[in-house]
Amino acid sequence: MEDVRVRFAPSPTGFPHVGNIRTALFNYLFARNRNGVFILRIEDTDRERLVNGSEKAIERALSLLEIRPDEGYGAGGDFGPYRQSERIGIYEKIAAEMIEKKTAYVCDCSEERLDKIRARLREEKKNPMYDRFCRDKNLPYEGVESLKAWGRVVRFASPFEGETSYEDFLRGKVRFGNETMDDMVLIKKDGFPTYNFANVVDDHFMKISHVLRGDEFISSTPKHVLLYRSLNWKEPLFVHLPVILGSDKKRLSKRHGSVSIEDYEKMGILPEAMFNFLSLLGWSPGNNEEILSREEIISKFSLEGLSTSPAVFDIKKLEWINSVYISKMTGEKIFSRAKVFLCEKKLVGEDTDVKYAAQVFELLKTRLPKLSDSVERAGYFFKDPWAYDDGAWKKSFSGVEEIEYYVESLKNAIAHDEPVTKDDFEALLRKTAENLGIKTSVLIHALRVSITGVSAGPGLFEICEVIGKERILKRLENALKKYKNEISQSQ
Repeated sequence: MEDVRVRFAPSPTGFPHVGNIRTALFNYLFARNRNGVFILRIEDTDRERLVNGSEKAIERALSLLEIRPDEGYGAGGDFGPYRQSERIGIYEKIAAEMIEKKTAYVCDCSEERLDKIRARLREEKKNPMYDRFCRDKNLPYEGVESLKAWGRVVRFASPFEGETSYEDFLRGKVRFGNETMDDMVLIKKDGFPTYNFANVVDDHFMKISHVLRGDEFISSTPKHVLLYRSLNWKEPLFVHLPVILGSDKKRLSKRHGSVSIEDYEKMGILPEAMFNFLSLLGWSPGNNEEILSREEIISKFSLEGLSTSPAVFDIKKLEWINSVYISKMTGEKIFSRAKVFLCEKKLVGEDTDVKYAAQVFELLKTRLPKLSDSVERAGYFFKDPWAYDDGAWKKSFSGVEEIEYYVESLKNAIAHDEPVTKDDFEALLRKTAENLGIKTSVLIHALRVSITGVSAGPGLFEICEVIGKERILKRLENALKKYKNEISQSQ
């Protein structure tokens, strides 16, 4: 078995989205499964599009999912530097060798001339390729500084005819006619290499064995293959991963909402749930399993399990996976991770009783698709209802004759008893309803809306057991005040 060395090579031209991180994850999983090496390389040669903070955002996104490089940017290693802007001398040396062998050449065509060529070819409905005007001029190459000084570039001498093919692990043999390929730029006027050139050079010198990347690179790969072969270098095995689509079956983008890993963290998606979910976007363990631990995913991961079919980013499925992970946590652990959302809304503070909060989340643990839902679903456990659901209020109070008397009776019964458990509260309510000669549902609806402000949630008596007698009495009194105010205003 070949030694596995794979890399994730993002460009710091924006903040990483789920497609980027899915690529990193699959490389990481393959390396871990095969006891290989996972490398992080920063491809920062597009100097005009660099975005401040991008590199840190890449590191944070990987760290959030515990995708840790064995080698590379931030980790060190024997094949550095791992930031392309620090490897200019390497690219310059290879370019010089290629020019000497006539597989590359210097071009001094102006942007104005190139624009005219492209415009003419477009009018003729042809591929707007460079016309190779400088290919036989033998312009001198004196290093990247000379390119900057004279406004020149280095181009690859692409073959005029024939075809270039390569083997894609998922798609089999892929062929491109050489007449469709341009004499691509290798080194730009600013002295920096293009993506295509630097990518090949770095993958060779970093001994990359497998290239796992998005299928948008399928059409670029023949260019890379030509470069490998012109340099007499062995090509890695190419694996182009399936595209990720939104729910509308179009390529996932910002129009679908949150596409950043950090955005999903802010929504209350657990990193371990996201790790699980992303691993299933284009890969399957083969037995319809959907909830797998990190260790299980690593042990089962293989290239054979990858698909060529587009993967759909289904937010509902992500929330379902997230809810399963939440349900397996202790109430205290859920509270520790949901606390940031509750603090933001000033529902809890540093002095909040952790034991009480743990009881709350033990009750709610199967009802939280996201940690951020704890604001709505757990808020009334920590603060008296500040509003009442209009429909629930009308059904429980406004539309019930003598409701004030019934609720007063229930409040008095609770005040004069010592209910503690859910069974205590249920028995007391049923006994009160029987004494009043009314259906228990009348008191159940009134009690629920009084203590929670809403009409749905966990079992009413489980709620009562958690929030306790004193809070219940206070909230029944608040509900009665609201009801009395409504009556007085209507008269």
